[in-house]
Amino acid sequence: MKIIEDLTKQTTQQQIKDTIDTKASATTDGANNYNDIKDHLEDHNAVIIKDKSKTSEILPWVHIAISNAKRLLLDIYHSH
Repeated sequence: MKIIEDLTKQTTQQQIKDTIDTKASATTDGANNYNDIKDHLEDHNAVIIKDKSKTSEILPWVHIAISNAKRLLLDIYHSH
């Protein structure tokens, strides 16, 4: 994970160019800032989920990583 300045298309595209191998596959949500990701990667699958309760089934490791990061931050800063 990395903190980026914003979620604009330009920032997202630059981050993809700088950090992801062109032979990689990516599964993302349907956000507009990912529209041109296919220009940089061999395989891009955009998933639009209407039923938000199903998101953890589509991208389980993303949700596990975020959950673990949140738990870590809560443990470190629980008394502040």
